[in-house]
Amino acid sequence: MHKIIKALFNKFGNIIGISLIVLLVVGLLVLVPVLFIWGINLIGIPVAYTFKTWSGALIIMTILRGGSSKK
Repeated sequence: MHKIIKALFNKFGNIIGISLIVLLVVGLLVLVPVLFIWGINLIGIPVAYTFKTWSGALIIMTILRGGSSKK
């Protein structure tokens, strides 16, 4: 991952490299909870796509990911 980030900075410059990383993080923060809600819908539990369910999914994903990180 470090090599990819360095390559971005070398190729595009610091400002554009940082902008791409920020866009990637924001995109993942939006996309991952939506995919979680979509997966719940696929298994047969009807869940509406609202800001409340998106926020709840984000909190659940954060808690689950936090417990699995290495220290």
